[in-house]
Amino acid sequence: MTGCLQDGGQPDLENYMMMEKNYLDSNLGTELYYYGTHLNCGCVPRFVVTLKMPIDGDNLVKTMADIKDRFPQMAVKIGRTADNKKYTLEDNLLPFCVFHDKGNVIRNIGTSETNWHLLSVTYYKKTLMFDFHHLLGDGTGFIIFIKAVLYRYFQRIDVPVQNDGTIWTVDQPYNMTEGEEPYQHVRNAETRPPRWNNDQLEPFCVPKISDEEDPADTVVLVRIPFNRLRGVFKQYDSSPVTFISPLFSHAIFEKYEDVIDDRTIFASVPVNLRPYFPTDTVRYFITLSELAYSRKLAQEDIEDLLRIQKSLLDDQTSKEVLAYRAQNHIESMRQLRQMDMSLDDKIGLMDHRIRTSMLKYTFVITNMGRIALPETMSQYISDFYPVLPTSLCPFTIASTTWGNELVLCITQRMKDLDVCDRFVKVLNRMGIPAYISDSYQFHTMKCKPV
Repeated sequence: MTGCLQDGGQPDLENYMMMEKNYLDSNLGTELYYYGTHLNCGCVPRFVVTLKMPIDGDNLVKTMADIKDRFPQMAVKIGRTADNKKYTLEDNLLPFCVFHDKGNVIRNIGTSETNWHLLSVTYYKKTLMFDFHHLLGDGTGFIIFIKAVLYRYFQRIDVPVQNDGTIWTVDQPYNMTEGEEPYQHVRNAETRPPRWNNDQLEPFCVPKISDEEDPADTVVLVRIPFNRLRGVFKQYDSSPVTFISPLFSHAIFEKYEDVIDDRTIFASVPVNLRPYFPTDTVRYFITLSELAYSRKLAQEDIEDLLRIQKSLLDDQTSKEVLAYRAQNHIESMRQLRQMDMSLDDKIGLMDHRIRTSMLKYTFVITNMGRIALPETMSQYISDFYPVLPTSLCPFTIASTTWGNELVLCITQRMKDLDVCDRFVKVLNRMGIPAYISDSYQFHTMKCKPV
């Protein structure tokens, strides 16, 4: 069965009418995603959760109905203002869609195929797949939502789970801070530009990467025992991003050394702003940093390379620089939103802007940290990781810690695993027992401006 399975009763209409709906307020941090598509900016990440028992579809449908009122900021659809010049978010009273297939059915998210919802849930045997549009939130927010779904699902199938205080449960009322527009916390912050300016460097574009014919991605899972990394991180005063990014860049450099010339490999680094500007919101609260890797850096020894990369990222992830980048982004999006032109004209304008900005980057790397669950829940879950689609970016890397392993989900546009194989060999030469645990074909859910 591949249709949308629906059940679970009627929405709490009184609750919707009484609720303070700040979650419908415009979030300028996500304005770009109204205009993006799955082809140009990777709007729809997926989270994969594998349980240790087969999934009960009926109880999953009921779970999603239970969770809907708890997370009104996730139960929205896209609308347009009456003058057709701005996008809006609107409440969506239709049920969430739950699909039963292998996760390889490509749907248009945010359309009638998903009840106009910007998320969908698919299950097959023991595996759950959550597809989210970035208009709803970011990795931090999505993980909070998924943990709540899992907790409620286990309750429904009578698994004896206990909340350690980290799970948002259906018996807790929605709190306005959970759906607030988060960039309000950045608007008046002190700022400064980064010390290093990369604007004059010519980016390297991986050959033969195109969105023609809507190609699929290849997902490659690289796993590293975390106890073998702690000493390395300490030795090099490093973190997952500052350690993984230059080594992956080196693997790309090895493969394309003959054609890179003096061009630079750029990594886009999304940074979660909550540690710097605290908020409980699950809505999108990210700004972008970047790391550059050149032929000159490729000649450095590993200790100097990691030191240089760490100093670059430390500067860019200072609170003042993050605020500088975030303020610039939301100001540009505010100007876009206020433009006196139709949405159809804005769509054409933004397609060019998005493509121009994305083509700078060879890969995106983001660290979502440890996915922590109460032990009463984690004992029933064997895997939990995000998949970031590539769009115009040849590679993406999502770094998480699950159990005792650092899990790197590398999504790439090409089918051959040469770069990933090289990357693993670089790690192995350093005495780090990294290995590829799985690879498979994946196509993100489709999306386009409505």
